[in-house]
Order: sequence, then C-alpha cells, then structure tokens
Amino acid sequence: MKNKIIIILVTLSISCKSSIPYPTYKSISSYYKKELNNDVILKNPIVLEDDKLIGLYLSIDTNLFKYKFIHYNSIQILPKGYTYLNDFFGENAENGIIMINKRVTIRCSGYHPKRIYILDNKETTLEKLIESKTKYYYVAKFEGLKNKTDEDVEITILTVKKPKRHQL
Repeated sequence: MKNKIIIILVTLSISCKSSIPYPTYKSISSYYKKELNNDVILKNPIVLEDDKLIGLYLSIDTNLFKYKFIHYNSIQILPKGYTYLNDFFGENAENGIIMINKRVTIRCSGYHPKRIYILDNKETTLEKLIESKTKYYYVAKFEGLKNKTDEDVEITILTVKKPKRHQL
C-alpha cells in the first residue's frame, strides 16, 4: 500500500513538472515581431490603447513598463488591408493595428452607439448579415470611437475568409 502511494506521488510530481505553462505576459515588441514575420501586419502599424490612438509602432517607446508586460487577453491584432478604418485612424490604418485593451466596458441602459459592421472592407448592416446566412469570422471590434459628425461609434469587423492569424 505504501509503495503504491509513493508511485502515485512520484508520477504526479513528474507529470506536473513536465508541462510548460503558457506565458501570460509578453512585450508589445514580441507581438509585433511575430505578426510582422507572419505577414499579418506591415512595418509600421497603428497602436491603440483602450481604443485611443497612441501613434505608429515605430514612434512609441516600447521600453516603457506598460508595453513590456501585456497580458495575452489584452492585445488584439487587426491585420493589414482594412482601408475603411483610414477615416478613423489615418492612412496608416491599412498597415494593421495593434490594440491594447486594459479596461472593461460597462454599458448603462439607454446608451446606444451607432453600430457599423464591416464585411471584407465594405460597410453593411446587421440585417444584411443575418439575411445572407453566410459563415463569418470575427476580426476585431472598436468601441468608444467618434465619427466625423461626433457620434459615438462601435465598429465590428468581419470577414468571410479565414483571417491569417487563424492559419498560424
């Protein structure tokens, strides 16, 4: 009986130590290099923090502490080629966007931003998406934006093709 318990404990301790935990925090540089090498983004993508424009990647100081330790659930990469977003973030939006979200959005009842749905770089409506009965892939979502008429806007980006990051 004693030998069986010892064997079980040794087996458990070996199996626990053999698994390598997934790193939960990485630097913005490591995300950038990975996506650039996989041709998901171009050389100088836009960086957003909590849906606010920080600047172009090459112009920010990536050695700041807040960019050294980013939880993997807090970062999202929007692939290159979404020219629709140039109206909101400038012409470099089509290079790709690195989004860092460190806040949680809580909606009060009665708050209804204008919702814009982008399907393969073209604006559409929710009704048309439902009617078409096509399979869509979620790419990204932007909240808390202002359009040219100063309305609150929420943009959801979808595609019918499997995004590159799902192929990695």
